Amino acid sequence: MKPQRCPFCNSRVSLIDSAKIFGCSYGFIYLCDRFPHCDARVRYHPKTIIPMGTLADKELRGWRSLVHRKFDPLWQSGVFSNRQAAYKWLSRVMRLPLERTHVAMYNIRQCQRAIVCVEVFTTKSAERQNENNNSLLRRLNNEVQSEALRARLRYRYKSS
Repeated sequence: MKPQRCPFCNSRVSLIDSAKIFGCSYGFIYLCDRFPHCDARVRYHPKTIIPMGTLADKELRGWRSLVHRKFDPLWQSGVFSNRQAAYKWLSRVMRLPLERTHVAMYNIRQCQRAIVCVEVFTTKSAERQNENNNSLLRRLNNEVQSEALRARLRYRYKSS
């Protein structure tokens, strides 16, 4: 569904050629009408006008990029059989519906949670490299959920 309003400044959103931002065209994007004061934008799926996620400003794009740098190696290196399996795991440990588990849909807090989950998983899996893979995944899912919950609580009390 086409974004109607920018979640950062409440301005309208338009489908424009990316040349307006980058100087040369990489296709069309949804861009906040207050650009350059608000630089919220999102790409869309090829051959459609369906956004790939939600509008993101510079800060949120930075967080999403960091999640990808941490998360993508899990499926690219073969820790998970494929990208879909990795997102299914992330959906479980973050307790999000699978259809809402995509980095392009995350807000900053969800990005932070995803990073914690991936870091805990990689740390724990490195510690238990020689164990049976199925039981390891089950136990790691539980440990990641527990550690992510503790991290959220620490973050929540720090922010208060």
